[in-house]
Amino acid sequence: MSVQMFQLLKRKCALSVVEDSKVTFEMVELLMHETHNFDLAELYISSLKERLQTHQNSVDLVEEIMHCEFLLLHDLPLMRDTRFHYKIALRNCNELVQYMTGLQDEMYRNWASVFQYVGVTLCIKLRQHRRVKTSFAGMFSQLREKSQWKWFLNLCYVNYLLEERFPIPEAALDELASTELSTVGPGLYAWRLALEMVIQVYKDGNITEHLNEFKKFFDENKQSLADDGGRGCMIGIAPGVTLRVDLPMIFHYKELKNILLLLQSVSYIVNCYDERGNFSRKFLPKVYSTTQKLIKTIAAGGVSMNELDSRIQTYKRILEFCEFYKVWEETLLKGAVVETESPKPGPSPAYVKLLQAMKVQFQGGEAAEEYIRLAQSGGTSSEVKMISLLNGYTVQAARVSRSSADRQGELVDHCNKVWLQVEKLLRETDLQFNPMWECTVMLLWLFSHFEPFSWNPLPCSDKQRAEYMSKLREFYSRNKFAGTGDSRFKLKKALLLQVLVNYLGGRMLEHDLGEIRAISGKCFEICRQQGGMEKVQYVVGIWHLMNCTVGMRGKDVALTNAKLEALVRQVTTSAKN
Repeated sequence: MSVQMFQLLKRKCALSVVEDSKVTFEMVELLMHETHNFDLAELYISSLKERLQTHQNSVDLVEEIMHCEFLLLHDLPLMRDTRFHYKIALRNCNELVQYMTGLQDEMYRNWASVFQYVGVTLCIKLRQHRRVKTSFAGMFSQLREKSQWKWFLNLCYVNYLLEERFPIPEAALDELASTELSTVGPGLYAWRLALEMVIQVYKDGNITEHLNEFKKFFDENKQSLADDGGRGCMIGIAPGVTLRVDLPMIFHYKELKNILLLLQSVSYIVNCYDERGNFSRKFLPKVYSTTQKLIKTIAAGGVSMNELDSRIQTYKRILEFCEFYKVWEETLLKGAVVETESPKPGPSPAYVKLLQAMKVQFQGGEAAEEYIRLAQSGGTSSEVKMISLLNGYTVQAARVSRSSADRQGELVDHCNKVWLQVEKLLRETDLQFNPMWECTVMLLWLFSHFEPFSWNPLPCSDKQRAEYMSKLREFYSRNKFAGTGDSRFKLKKALLLQVLVNYLGGRMLEHDLGEIRAISGKCFEICRQQGGMEKVQYVVGIWHLMNCTVGMRGKDVALTNAKLEALVRQVTTSAKN
């Protein structure tokens, strides 16, 4: 039915207040989601709200009044998506919550909790992070019993923390793990599983258990998600108070399965040196083709123009992620940024700028300033910031290593400033829970502060030296080729990091020549078996050659020397081609 038809109904027909509400809500839905005439939609809602409030039986029309408030304070501001409208809506929402909580009627108090949630949503949009966390804590304190509403709020909270890359409190993780399928239903439970998967991917952890849990969930609930039909999930807040939520990428089976495949692809990229475990090359193209099919399917119709636009934008971001990760994988394997035909290899300009800066660095150019600018730009993900800072720091530390004495002071100051940003980012985001980032930071600090890794080691305090050496001992004991230790420091992936940890551990912590030679030999052999690690292979090969020479193992010296000469010829030939 068209907007004009609804307007005709309102003008020509003698509608009861309930009938008028039904017609107005349907018309407003069209105005917001099809024509985007937000001003007219607001006019009709405000007019209806006034009629409902002045009606003699307004007590019986609370649900309709609350529907009007929800449209005015939640749906319309989110559709308009401007800071101005968010601030106005938040002020009005706070006044409404204060008014309803002051009433003695329990029904209004139940509705107040809905608008507390609306207030948090608006605070998130305004990036009022301290207020968001305080508001969530306040809502959780009011909900002692386990319920669908409480678990929904916790899902929103964890989702928010993941989006902002803030550390997730243990209480929220425990609440997430306790979410019951029988209480929340398949849609919200799928959201719980997806969030747990993302947490594990952010940690670069093993996702096998989570994949098995998803498989079991799909075996029993696939049909519920496949037959959703856009209905979403009805969340019971209190008797007579419900909220409909729809997350198409989670609640719909095909979309959710595609997202899972993307997460698997990203998880496997870190281990792409292992050809037998490199499923990302197989999965990324599949995600790309499936996403293209989903775009064609949804474009065929069946959803509002607003939802169509929103879903297609999400699909395009998935395609851009696929393009970026294809380039990223090739970079890891070949040690160079490969050319791509994609006009936009990444979901934001920051990803493209990162690849461009890395390309300049690989080609021998100066990219330190570009890295630092990228790390300081707004809207950049935590990983892109950290990679930019660490790459920028590495370039700066290399300058210190080869600089003359008269320039060292300025360059050392630059390095220290960048390192403070590295430590701050690690401390304030969930990157601190990822052992691979912790290990990478530790390795770069040691390489830049000790001889013989730098000709001019950076100055440091005894406390810093002790702290980073302690971390090296932990990582080395857990990742030593034939060792045991604290599982927190175990690198389940990242072969390069394992080689570098053993290289540093062998050089700085070991004293027995036979043990050192065994470690250097293992590092050299692992590098020889993998592609894209020629430079590291040469460095550990020289180290192994020195160890064999000191140990007077003539046969090993000859073999290692021959392998190094072959490596030099290979690299030289590749450079000429």
